[in-house]
Amino acid sequence: MALVHLNTLDSSILNQIPLSIRLSVGSDSVELEELPLSIQYIIREYVSETVEEIFVPEEIYDVRPKINPYNDLTALQTKKEAVIEYLENYFCCKRGIYPFDPEFGNMLHTHLQKKDTSLRQTLVGAELASIIRLINQSFDGTISVISSQIYPIDIGGAVEYNLGVTIKVDDETIKLNTGNK
Repeated sequence: MALVHLNTLDSSILNQIPLSIRLSVGSDSVELEELPLSIQYIIREYVSETVEEIFVPEEIYDVRPKINPYNDLTALQTKKEAVIEYLENYFCCKRGIYPFDPEFGNMLHTHLQKKDTSLRQTLVGAELASIIRLINQSFDGTISVISSQIYPIDIGGAVEYNLGVTIKVDDETIKLNTGNK
């Protein structure tokens, strides 16, 4: 079933559609199969003439839930883009809040608050190693953590921590920060 957006049709095509049909639709979109056959034919002819050739890259690693100009998801075309997207999503997801897999997520928010700096660095390193191990399974083991640093930020009476991570993806170095540093 094809959905037709009447507001995207050319005015010459809209003039061929009876006003009673345009008014009965009520909204800007209608199922093509609900229209009379003669109108379906006119619209299909118009659409077949105006279809642009869309470039599809040879290699797409994943998609981002951001709508592109073609009303489709945005493709992640490089391994670097995919790894950055995976890590940003992982850093935002605390363990236990993902409804379909309560074991998915990280405990960075609790590890960063530890007072013992060596324990904190060890636990953060273990979290990073586990997510990199998961991502490496998808990308044939080409990703590694070069360094990770914890930056304390004093906010009056409290301290927040940001995590800076440097990773290597196919001989390219990427620096990520979990906060606004």
